[in-house]
Amino acid sequence: MRNEESKLQQSCITWFRLQYPRLAKLLFAVPNGSRRDVVTGAILKREGVVAGVADLIPKKCYASLCIEIKYGKNG
Repeated sequence: MRNEESKLQQSCITWFRLQYPRLAKLLFAVPNGSRRDVVTGAILKREGVVAGVADLIPKKCYASLCIEIKYGKNG
């Protein structure tokens, strides 16, 4: 994930957790955009990490809502 996009996602998480402290653990990130070595990438792939999955996924009663963070030219 590019630096500006990462900052935006971090801000979204911080805002959500401050606004909805009781729901803070219901919104989580999927670490798809990180750079990894070949061995770690292979392990994560076997664990089910898939490219193209949304950046943020609220769970519980929002099971089908996925949020993809985009910034600048990446958007």
